[in-house]
Amino acid sequence: MDKIQIENLKVFYPRYTKVCLDYMRDDFAPPPGTIGYVTGVDNMGTIHVNWQNGSSLGLVEGIDRFHVLSRPYKATAHIHSLDGKMEEITVIEKVGDNDYIVDYNGVKCHAIFNWFVCEYYADDIYTKVK
Repeated sequence: MDKIQIENLKVFYPRYTKVCLDYMRDDFAPPPGTIGYVTGVDNMGTIHVNWQNGSSLGLVEGIDRFHVLSRPYKATAHIHSLDGKMEEITVIEKVGDNDYIVDYNGVKCHAIFNWFVCEYYADDIYTKVK
C-alpha cells in the first residue's frame, strides 16, 4: 500500500468512525456483527478498532469485511466548563432521542441539541463518558 492510499484511509476512517465486522480471517477475530470504533490508521494501513467485546484487532481493507455504521462530524457547542462559550466538538454518536456522545478536547461527554436555536450544549463536567 502506498502513501496516498494510506492517507486516503486516514481520511475515510477518522477516529470514532463506528464500524460493524462482517468477516475477519483470524483465529482471535471478534464474531461477525461485533461493533467497534476506529482509533486510528497506522502507516501500514491497518485500521485500528476498539471492539465492543474488548478486542483491539485491526482491520485490513480489502482482506477483512466490515461496513461503516456512522462517521463523526465537527460542530460547535456551548461548553459547560467554559460557562457556555462556544467551542468545536466532535459528535461521535446519537445515543438517545436528543442525547449525543461528543468529544471536547479529548473528553467524551453527553450533549443535547436545541432545535429552536440549532445549537449543541455539551456537559463536560457532569456527564463524562468513560
